[in-house]
Amino acid sequence: MEKDQRILQMENSCIVEAVNKARGMVVYWSKETKVMNIYKTTFVIEIQIEDQGAQCDWWFIGIYASCDK
Repeated sequence: MEKDQRILQMENSCIVEAVNKARGMVVYWSKETKVMNIYKTTFVIEIQIEDQGAQCDWWFIGIYASCDK
């Protein structure tokens, strides 16, 4: 994942490692992005981002959910 981060020229990342059959997750962001909080579990990454242009903050929430029944 570090190789991909360099190729994409992103300075920061949040990684959730793979567990058993569940694959891992990663979120990359540039140095211009102001991250206020990060919460992660085995299947979720939540990142609170401050949008200085809009003068507000918002949450990115990435969820890993299996397609299997």
